[in-house]
Amino acid sequence: MLAAVAVVVSCAAFLALKYALRGNRGVIAEIYHKTRLVRRIDLRSAKESVFSIPGLPNVIFRVSADGSIAFERSDCPDQICVRSGKLSRRGQIAACLPNDVYIRLVLPSEAVGDDDDIVLDEEAGPLEAAGNSYEI
Repeated sequence: MLAAVAVVVSCAAFLALKYALRGNRGVIAEIYHKTRLVRRIDLRSAKESVFSIPGLPNVIFRVSADGSIAFERSDCPDQICVRSGKLSRRGQIAACLPNDVYIRLVLPSEAVGDDDDIVLDEEAGPLEAAGNSYEI
């Protein structure tokens, strides 16, 4: 019995450590509007900021210093997107269906390749690339 408990505790500790060390290493946030990629943000190096994207000034995103991104405000009636909270791990997705916009988190190797549809301004940096933004 004691051996079984030790095995379970060891496995749990190993998985917790593996998950903690993996963190959000290299996670990229991709923001899509009407199936079109409009912003890509490297959450490892992004500065804390609040911004919107072109065409949706009432949908506000927040990038936090802890390497997460979230819908901060939206003009949608149900606010499910805002209640989704912070995203920081590969595979997480949050969507604002009334505004046809969603965020997905991917590893750099999974990120959408360069595409003419991507609105990025190389001089402005990833957070100021499109829409309204400001540092906190």
